[in-house]
Amino acid sequence: SSESALEVTGIMENCPSNSQLKFDMVASFSTLGPAQETTYFNANYTTYLLLKNEQSIASLQKKIGPFMKQEMAEFTNTTLTYLLEPMAGVHLYSQYEGFEPNSSITYIYILGGIAALILAIACFTYINLSTARSMERAKEVGIRKVSGALKQQLFWQFIGDSTLTALLSLVSAFVIALLIMPYFNHLSDRQFVSAQLADPALIGYSLLIVMIISIAAGSYPAVIISGFNPVTVLKGSFKNTGSGVWLRKSLTVFQFVISVFLIIATFTIQSQLHYIRNKKLGYDREQVLVLPSDGKVFKAMDLIKTEFNKNRNVRSVSMAYNTPNHILGGYSMKSNKMTTAEYMAVTANPVDQDFIRTSGMQIIAGSDFTLQDMKDVIDPVDST
Repeated sequence: SSESALEVTGIMENCPSNSQLKFDMVASFSTLGPAQETTYFNANYTTYLLLKNEQSIASLQKKIGPFMKQEMAEFTNTTLTYLLEPMAGVHLYSQYEGFEPNSSITYIYILGGIAALILAIACFTYINLSTARSMERAKEVGIRKVSGALKQQLFWQFIGDSTLTALLSLVSAFVIALLIMPYFNHLSDRQFVSAQLADPALIGYSLLIVMIISIAAGSYPAVIISGFNPVTVLKGSFKNTGSGVWLRKSLTVFQFVISVFLIIATFTIQSQLHYIRNKKLGYDREQVLVLPSDGKVFKAMDLIKTEFNKNRNVRSVSMAYNTPNHILGGYSMKSNKMTTAEYMAVTANPVDQDFIRTSGMQIIAGSDFTLQDMKDVIDPVDST
Protein backbone atom coordinates (compact mmCIF):
# COMPACT_ATOMS: atom_id res chain seq x y z
CA SER A 1 0.00 0.00 0.00
CA SER A 2 1.19 3.57 -0.73
CA GLU A 3 -0.40 4.90 2.45
CA SER A 4 1.60 5.33 5.66
CA ALA A 5 0.70 6.08 9.25
CA LEU A 6 2.17 9.32 10.59
CA GLU A 7 2.47 10.43 14.20
CA VAL A 8 1.47 13.98 15.14
CA THR A 9 4.36 15.36 17.20
CA GLY A 10 3.36 19.02 17.48
CA ILE A 11 0.87 21.76 16.67
CA MET A 12 1.91 25.15 15.33
CA GLU A 13 0.14 28.44 14.76
CA ASN A 14 -1.07 29.42 11.31
CA CYS A 15 1.43 31.34 9.24
CA PRO A 16 0.72 35.06 8.80
CA SER A 17 -1.42 36.01 5.83
CA ASN A 18 1.51 37.82 4.22
CA SER A 19 3.86 34.83 4.45
CA GLN A 20 4.97 32.76 1.47
CA LEU A 21 4.87 29.63 3.60
CA LYS A 22 1.43 28.11 3.14
CA PHE A 23 0.82 24.50 4.17
CA ASP A 24 -1.63 22.20 5.91
CA MET A 25 1.02 20.17 7.69
CA VAL A 26 4.79 19.82 8.00
CA ALA A 27 6.38 16.38 7.59
CA SER A 28 9.98 15.36 8.09
CA PHE A 29 12.08 14.85 4.99
CA SER A 30 12.74 11.25 6.02
CA THR A 31 9.01 10.58 5.54
CA LEU A 32 9.54 10.72 1.77
CA GLY A 33 11.80 7.71 1.88
CA PRO A 34 15.32 7.03 0.60
CA ALA A 35 14.24 7.23 -3.07
CA GLN A 36 14.12 11.02 -2.90
CA GLU A 37 17.68 11.20 -1.57
CA THR A 38 19.12 9.65 -4.73
CA THR A 39 17.03 11.60 -7.25
CA TYR A 40 19.34 13.87 -9.21
CA PHE A 41 18.28 17.36 -10.34
CA ASN A 42 15.06 17.25 -8.34
CA ALA A 43 13.78 20.85 -8.24
CA ASN A 44 10.77 20.16 -6.04
CA TYR A 45 12.38 21.44 -2.86
CA THR A 46 13.66 24.72 -1.49
CA THR A 47 16.70 24.72 0.78
CA TYR A 48 16.75 27.10 3.74
CA LEU A 49 19.96 28.09 5.53
CA LEU A 50 20.04 29.80 8.92
CA LEU A 51 23.22 31.90 8.93
CA LYS A 52 24.95 33.42 11.92
CA ASN A 53 25.05 36.91 10.41
CA GLU A 54 24.28 38.72 7.16
CA GLN A 55 27.96 39.25 6.41
CA SER A 56 28.42 35.51 5.84
CA ILE A 57 26.06 35.48 2.83
CA ALA A 58 28.63 36.73 0.32
CA SER A 59 31.41 34.42 1.54
CA LEU A 60 29.10 31.41 1.56
CA GLN A 61 27.87 32.23 -1.94
CA LYS A 62 31.46 32.10 -3.20
CA LYS A 63 32.02 28.68 -1.63
CA ILE A 64 28.87 26.99 -2.96
CA GLY A 65 29.94 27.02 -6.62
CA PRO A 66 33.31 25.23 -6.20
CA PHE A 67 31.82 22.81 -3.67
CA MET A 68 28.96 21.73 -5.95
CA LYS A 69 31.28 21.55 -8.94
CA GLN A 70 33.38 19.06 -7.02
CA GLU A 71 30.35 17.06 -5.87
CA MET A 72 28.83 16.98 -9.39
CA ALA A 73 32.06 16.30 -11.24
CA GLU A 74 30.65 13.18 -12.92
CA PHE A 75 27.89 15.20 -14.62
CA THR A 76 30.08 16.83 -17.23
CA ASN A 77 27.25 18.06 -19.49
CA THR A 78 25.25 19.75 -16.73
CA THR A 79 25.83 23.18 -15.21
CA LEU A 80 23.93 24.14 -12.08
CA THR A 81 23.91 27.57 -10.47
CA TYR A 82 23.01 28.05 -6.81
CA LEU A 83 21.94 31.46 -5.54
CA LEU A 84 21.33 32.61 -1.99
CA GLU A 85 18.45 35.01 -1.41
CA PRO A 86 17.32 36.58 1.88
CA MET A 87 13.96 35.10 2.76
CA ALA A 88 12.55 38.53 3.60
CA GLY A 89 13.36 39.76 0.09
CA VAL A 90 12.04 36.82 -1.93
CA HIS A 91 8.54 38.23 -2.46
CA LEU A 92 9.61 41.57 -3.93
CA TYR A 93 13.13 41.01 -5.26
CA SER A 94 13.39 37.39 -6.38
CA GLN A 95 13.23 36.46 -10.07
CA TYR A 96 12.45 32.83 -9.28
CA GLU A 97 9.29 30.98 -8.34
CA GLY A 98 8.49 30.46 -4.68
CA PHE A 99 5.62 28.99 -2.75
CA GLU A 100 3.43 31.92 -3.73
CA PRO A 101 3.48 34.05 -6.92
CA ASN A 102 6.09 36.75 -6.42
CA SER A 103 5.50 40.45 -6.82
CA SER A 104 8.04 43.13 -7.75
CA ILE A 105 9.51 46.12 -5.96
CA THR A 106 8.97 48.02 -9.22
CA TYR A 107 5.21 47.92 -8.62
CA ILE A 108 5.76 49.40 -5.16
CA TYR A 109 7.80 52.25 -6.63
CA ILE A 110 5.19 52.93 -9.32
CA LEU A 111 2.23 52.90 -6.92
CA GLY A 112 4.20 54.91 -4.36
CA GLY A 113 5.08 57.48 -7.02
CA ILE A 114 1.45 57.80 -8.07
CA ALA A 115 0.40 58.21 -4.43
CA ALA A 116 3.07 60.91 -3.97
CA LEU A 117 1.80 62.81 -7.01
CA ILE A 118 -1.78 62.66 -5.75
CA LEU A 119 -0.62 63.89 -2.33
CA ALA A 120 1.27 66.71 -4.05
CA ILE A 121 -1.91 67.77 -5.85
CA ALA A 122 -3.78 67.75 -2.54
CA CYS A 123 -1.05 69.83 -0.87
CA PHE A 124 -1.00 72.37 -3.68
CA THR A 125 -4.78 72.62 -3.52
CA TYR A 126 -4.61 73.25 0.22
CA ILE A 127 -1.94 75.95 -0.26
CA ASN A 128 -4.01 77.67 -2.94
CA LEU A 129 -7.20 77.56 -0.88
CA SER A 130 -5.45 78.75 2.28
CA THR A 131 -3.75 81.59 0.47
CA ALA A 132 -6.98 82.54 -1.28
CA ARG A 133 -8.78 82.63 2.08
CA SER A 134 -6.09 84.91 3.50
CA MET A 135 -8.19 87.95 2.59
CA GLU A 136 -11.02 86.60 4.75
CA ARG A 137 -8.69 86.04 7.72
CA ALA A 138 -6.67 89.22 7.24
CA LYS A 139 -8.75 91.26 9.71
CA GLU A 140 -8.61 88.41 12.25
CA VAL A 141 -4.82 88.41 12.03
CA GLY A 142 -4.70 92.21 12.22
CA ILE A 143 -6.84 92.32 15.38
CA ARG A 144 -4.79 89.57 17.03
CA LYS A 145 -1.55 91.39 16.23
CA VAL A 146 -2.93 94.63 17.66
CA SER A 147 -3.97 92.64 20.75
CA GLY A 148 -0.36 91.55 21.23
CA ALA A 149 -0.13 88.22 19.38
CA LEU A 150 3.37 87.46 18.15
CA LYS A 151 4.18 86.44 14.58
CA GLN A 152 5.46 83.05 15.81
CA GLN A 153 2.17 82.40 17.61
CA LEU A 154 0.19 83.15 14.46
CA PHE A 155 2.55 80.98 12.40
CA TRP A 156 2.05 77.93 14.61
CA GLN A 157 -1.69 78.54 14.73
CA PHE A 158 -1.93 78.09 10.97
CA ILE A 159 0.46 75.13 11.07
CA GLY A 160 -1.93 73.64 13.63
CA ASP A 161 -4.83 74.21 11.25
CA SER A 162 -3.06 72.31 8.47
CA THR A 163 -2.10 69.53 10.92
CA LEU A 164 -5.71 69.15 12.04
CA THR A 165 -6.84 68.98 8.41
CA ALA A 166 -4.21 66.32 7.63
CA LEU A 167 -5.16 64.26 10.71
CA LEU A 168 -8.84 64.33 9.76
CA SER A 169 -7.84 63.22 6.25
CA LEU A 170 -5.77 60.36 7.71
CA VAL A 171 -8.65 59.14 9.87
CA SER A 172 -10.99 59.34 6.87
CA ALA A 173 -8.47 57.38 4.78
CA PHE A 174 -8.30 54.59 7.40
CA VAL A 175 -12.10 54.40 7.61
CA ILE A 176 -12.47 54.28 3.82
CA ALA A 177 -9.72 51.63 3.57
CA LEU A 178 -11.51 49.52 6.18
CA LEU A 179 -14.83 49.79 4.34
CA ILE A 180 -13.55 49.01 0.84
CA MET A 181 -11.03 46.33 1.88
CA PRO A 182 -13.34 43.34 1.08
CA TYR A 183 -14.04 44.73 -2.39
CA PHE A 184 -10.36 45.51 -2.98
CA ASN A 185 -9.36 41.99 -1.93
CA HIS A 186 -11.81 40.56 -4.45
CA LEU A 187 -10.58 42.89 -7.19
CA SER A 188 -6.85 42.41 -6.58
CA ASP A 189 -6.99 38.73 -5.53
CA ARG A 190 -5.14 39.59 -2.31
CA GLN A 191 -5.96 38.87 1.31
CA PHE A 192 -5.51 42.09 3.25
CA VAL A 193 -7.02 42.00 6.74
CA SER A 194 -8.26 44.85 8.91
CA ALA A 195 -5.68 44.00 11.59
CA GLN A 196 -2.95 45.21 9.23
CA LEU A 197 -4.32 48.75 9.54
CA ALA A 198 -3.48 48.62 13.26
CA ASP A 199 0.16 47.76 12.61
CA PRO A 200 2.32 50.10 14.77
CA ALA A 201 4.79 50.67 11.93
CA LEU A 202 2.00 51.68 9.53
CA ILE A 203 0.49 54.07 12.07
CA GLY A 204 3.91 55.53 12.88
CA TYR A 205 4.81 56.15 9.24
CA SER A 206 1.34 57.58 8.59
CA LEU A 207 1.73 60.09 11.43
CA LEU A 208 5.19 61.00 10.16
CA ILE A 209 3.78 61.66 6.70
CA VAL A 210 1.01 63.75 8.27
CA MET A 211 3.58 65.93 10.03
CA ILE A 212 5.64 66.36 6.87
CA ILE A 213 2.57 67.25 4.81
CA SER A 214 1.30 69.61 7.51
CA ILE A 215 4.56 71.57 7.55
CA ALA A 216 5.00 71.45 3.76
CA ALA A 217 1.43 72.52 2.98
CA GLY A 218 0.95 74.92 5.87
CA SER A 219 4.26 76.78 5.96
CA TYR A 220 3.69 79.14 3.04
CA PRO A 221 0.13 80.19 4.01
CA ALA A 222 1.29 80.56 7.62
CA VAL A 223 4.22 82.79 6.63
CA ILE A 224 2.06 84.93 4.33
CA ILE A 225 -0.85 85.37 6.74
CA SER A 226 1.21 85.85 9.90
CA GLY A 227 3.28 88.51 8.12
CA PHE A 228 0.33 90.82 7.41
CA ASN A 229 0.80 94.44 8.49
CA PRO A 230 -2.01 95.03 11.02
CA VAL A 231 -2.31 98.76 10.25
CA THR A 232 -2.67 98.14 6.51
CA VAL A 233 -5.16 95.33 7.09
CA LEU A 234 -7.36 97.28 9.50
CA LYS A 235 -7.43 100.27 7.12
CA GLY A 236 -8.82 97.91 4.46
CA SER A 237 -6.06 98.70 1.98
CA PHE A 238 -4.48 95.24 2.07
CA LYS A 239 -4.13 93.26 -1.13
CA ASN A 240 -2.25 90.18 -2.26
CA THR A 241 1.30 90.77 -3.42
CA GLY A 242 2.49 89.89 -6.89
CA SER A 243 4.70 87.10 -5.54
CA GLY A 244 1.71 85.44 -3.87
CA VAL A 245 -0.36 85.59 -7.04
CA TRP A 246 2.56 84.23 -9.05
CA LEU A 247 3.01 81.29 -6.67
CA ARG A 248 -0.68 80.37 -6.76
CA LYS A 249 -0.66 80.43 -10.55
CA SER A 250 2.49 78.31 -10.63
CA LEU A 251 0.97 75.74 -8.27
CA THR A 252 -2.21 75.63 -10.36
CA VAL A 253 -0.20 75.02 -13.54
CA PHE A 254 1.81 72.31 -11.77
CA GLN A 255 -1.42 70.64 -10.65
CA PHE A 256 -2.65 70.53 -14.23
CA VAL A 257 0.71 69.09 -15.37
CA ILE A 258 0.48 66.29 -12.80
CA SER A 259 -3.17 65.63 -13.70
CA VAL A 260 -2.36 65.39 -17.41
CA PHE A 261 0.54 63.05 -16.62
CA LEU A 262 -1.70 60.77 -14.55
CA ILE A 263 -4.36 60.74 -17.28
CA ILE A 264 -1.76 59.77 -19.89
CA ALA A 265 -0.40 57.10 -17.53
CA THR A 266 -3.93 55.74 -17.04
CA PHE A 267 -4.47 55.37 -20.79
CA THR A 268 -1.02 53.76 -21.15
CA ILE A 269 -1.75 51.22 -18.41
CA GLN A 270 -5.15 50.55 -19.96
CA SER A 271 -3.55 49.79 -23.32
CA GLN A 272 -1.02 47.48 -21.64
CA LEU A 273 -3.80 45.62 -19.82
CA HIS A 274 -5.71 45.30 -23.09
CA TYR A 275 -2.58 43.83 -24.69
CA ILE A 276 -2.12 41.37 -21.82
CA ARG A 277 -5.76 40.25 -21.98
CA ASN A 278 -5.74 39.76 -25.75
CA LYS A 279 -2.19 38.51 -26.39
CA LYS A 280 -2.14 35.03 -27.92
CA LEU A 281 -0.20 32.85 -25.48
CA GLY A 282 -0.36 29.62 -27.44
CA TYR A 283 -3.18 28.13 -25.40
CA ASP A 284 -6.83 28.92 -24.67
CA ARG A 285 -7.63 30.75 -21.46
CA GLU A 286 -11.33 31.30 -22.03
CA GLN A 287 -13.91 28.69 -21.03
CA VAL A 288 -11.21 26.57 -19.36
CA LEU A 289 -11.62 25.63 -15.71
CA VAL A 290 -8.78 24.40 -13.49
CA LEU A 291 -9.69 22.12 -10.59
CA PRO A 292 -7.12 21.31 -7.88
CA SER A 293 -6.64 17.61 -7.19
CA ASP A 294 -4.85 15.23 -4.86
CA GLY A 295 -3.83 11.59 -4.79
CA LYS A 296 -7.40 10.32 -4.41
CA VAL A 297 -8.55 12.31 -7.42
CA PHE A 298 -5.62 11.02 -9.44
CA LYS A 299 -6.56 7.41 -8.72
CA ALA A 300 -10.13 8.01 -9.89
CA MET A 301 -9.22 10.26 -12.83
CA ASP A 302 -10.51 7.88 -15.52
CA LEU A 303 -13.90 7.70 -13.80
CA ILE A 304 -13.97 11.48 -13.26
CA LYS A 305 -13.14 12.16 -16.90
CA THR A 306 -15.84 9.76 -18.02
CA GLU A 307 -18.46 11.46 -15.85
CA PHE A 308 -17.45 14.94 -17.00
CA ASN A 309 -17.54 13.91 -20.65
CA LYS A 310 -21.15 12.78 -20.21
CA ASN A 311 -22.09 16.42 -19.65
CA ARG A 312 -23.00 18.06 -22.96
CA ASN A 313 -21.57 21.37 -21.73
CA VAL A 314 -18.09 19.86 -21.40
CA ARG A 315 -16.04 19.71 -24.61
CA SER A 316 -12.92 18.04 -23.24
CA VAL A 317 -11.34 16.93 -19.96
CA SER A 318 -7.65 16.55 -19.25
CA MET A 319 -5.25 16.06 -16.37
CA ALA A 320 -1.92 17.81 -15.82
CA TYR A 321 0.55 18.23 -13.00
CA ASN A 322 0.75 22.02 -13.50
CA THR A 323 -1.15 24.73 -15.34
CA PRO A 324 0.56 26.17 -18.46
CA ASN A 325 1.23 29.51 -16.78
CA HIS A 326 2.66 28.16 -13.52
CA ILE A 327 5.04 25.23 -13.99
CA LEU A 328 7.19 24.43 -10.96
CA GLY A 329 10.01 21.96 -10.54
CA GLY A 330 11.73 19.77 -13.04
CA TYR A 331 13.08 16.30 -13.64
CA SER A 332 16.29 14.47 -14.35
CA MET A 333 15.92 12.57 -17.62
CA LYS A 334 17.83 9.32 -17.71
CA SER A 335 17.61 5.76 -18.95
CA ASN A 336 19.51 2.54 -18.49
CA LYS A 337 21.39 3.17 -21.75
CA MET A 338 22.54 6.65 -20.70
CA THR A 339 25.77 7.21 -18.84
CA THR A 340 25.81 9.39 -15.76
CA ALA A 341 27.37 12.21 -17.78
CA GLU A 342 24.43 12.08 -20.21
CA TYR A 343 21.77 12.72 -17.56
CA MET A 344 19.93 15.98 -18.22
CA ALA A 345 17.68 18.28 -16.23
CA VAL A 346 14.50 19.56 -17.87
CA THR A 347 11.43 21.56 -16.93
CA ALA A 348 8.45 19.36 -17.67
CA ASN A 349 4.72 19.22 -17.09
CA PRO A 350 3.28 15.68 -16.97
CA VAL A 351 -0.02 15.58 -18.87
CA ASP A 352 -2.41 13.01 -20.30
CA GLN A 353 -3.34 12.38 -23.92
CA ASP A 354 -6.13 15.00 -23.94
CA PHE A 355 -4.12 17.95 -22.66
CA ILE A 356 -3.11 19.44 -26.03
CA ARG A 357 -6.69 19.36 -27.30
CA THR A 358 -8.19 20.68 -24.06
CA SER A 359 -5.72 23.56 -23.73
CA GLY A 360 -6.06 24.52 -27.38
CA MET A 361 -2.34 24.27 -28.13
CA GLN A 362 -1.15 23.89 -31.71
CA ILE A 363 1.39 21.22 -32.60
CA ILE A 364 3.84 22.58 -35.20
CA ALA A 365 5.81 19.34 -35.58
CA GLY A 366 5.26 15.70 -34.67
CA SER A 367 1.99 14.31 -33.35
CA ASP A 368 -0.18 14.47 -30.27
CA PHE A 369 -0.05 12.00 -27.39
CA THR A 370 -2.19 8.87 -27.60
CA LEU A 371 -3.00 6.04 -25.24
CA GLN A 372 -0.82 3.81 -27.38
CA ASP A 373 2.16 6.06 -26.66
CA MET A 374 1.66 5.47 -22.96
CA LYS A 375 1.41 1.72 -23.46
CA ASP A 376 4.60 1.75 -25.53
CA VAL A 377 6.45 3.54 -22.72
CA ILE A 378 5.14 1.30 -19.95
CA ASP A 379 5.38 -1.97 -21.87
CA PRO A 380 7.81 -1.46 -24.79
CA VAL A 381 7.58 -3.97 -27.61
CA ASP A 382 10.83 -5.39 -28.93
CA SER A 383 10.64 -5.07 -32.74
CA THR A 384 13.61 -7.36 -33.37
